[in-house]
Amino acid sequence: MKYNKIYICGHPKSGVRYVSKLIHENFFTENKEFYKDADEIQIDNDTLYVYVERRFRNLIKSFYEIRHIYGISEDMNFEDFYKTRYSQLCYENNNCDCRHITMAPRNYWEHHVNSWIKICKVNTNIIMISYDKILRNVDAVMKKIGSYL
Repeated sequence: MKYNKIYICGHPKSGVRYVSKLIHENFFTENKEFYKDADEIQIDNDTLYVYVERRFRNLIKSFYEIRHIYGISEDMNFEDFYKTRYSQLCYENNNCDCRHITMAPRNYWEHHVNSWIKICKVNTNIIMISYDKILRNVDAVMKKIGSYL
């Protein structure tokens, strides 16, 4: 393996845990944890970073559909959910990955994805994959990831 560590990261609800499982099942026999909160990452050359990007429309619908898991009111309509800051949505529940985010979902998603696009352009050990492409052709995406290992 070219890298000592692999971190799979992305915006909450982008498919990071799913991609972690795919990578583990396709490339490793030992039990490893690959997920890392994207806000905690310090880029180094010994690590392969796999950034999972998901279209905002699909991501926010996914989050909205399971909002009850995070303790978010099921009475909130989608329009209000979409406009409310993550920190206000998740302030009561410690299980919510977004409780520290002070932006509305769309703004934060744009900030998050664009910052990773920038660092991906200058670091050869960061690859971006699309969750939507995984759903269409998982074999092609796994081959792409495998070429970095």
